[in-house]
Amino acid sequence: MTDHPPAKNVVIESVRMLRFRFEVNEGFNPEAETPQADVALSVQRTPVENASASVAVTCSIFREEQPNRPFWCDVVYQAKLSVPSSDQVDALREFSRSAAAGVIVPYIRESIANASVRAGFPPLVLPPVNISTLMEEAHEPSSPTGEHRAHFNAARAQDFV
Repeated sequence: MTDHPPAKNVVIESVRMLRFRFEVNEGFNPEAETPQADVALSVQRTPVENASASVAVTCSIFREEQPNRPFWCDVVYQAKLSVPSSDQVDALREFSRSAAAGVIVPYIRESIANASVRAGFPPLVLPPVNISTLMEEAHEPSSPTGEHRAHFNAARAQDFV
């Protein structure tokens, strides 16, 4: 038994954006009632294979059908993970379940804040997210890829528009 955390040997090979969609609602009226900024996160994991795995986090802000939303945004980032040897796959499996999404969320936060500014709004900065708690509260995975879904509410749209 070692005193080091099991994630010590997990290597984050890359973190990259897979998809980014942002649509401004031209009919947005900042004087009218604005909806709660509903933020949905989902995490998908690939099974560990050949001492590597990947974790993707999807974040959607506002729903397309929400009336008077300032914009709609959907972004996906993916982290590719590995361990040096196949005898460390348990550490990789645990890291991909418990901590990998936490590595990805800051990338999503930065992308959304920048996009909202470029669209002419004050930056929408997602609040810090406790991924472990969020994953515990999320529904059990319904697929072999280990998908979790969770929702939380950010500030009201009028607070940042």
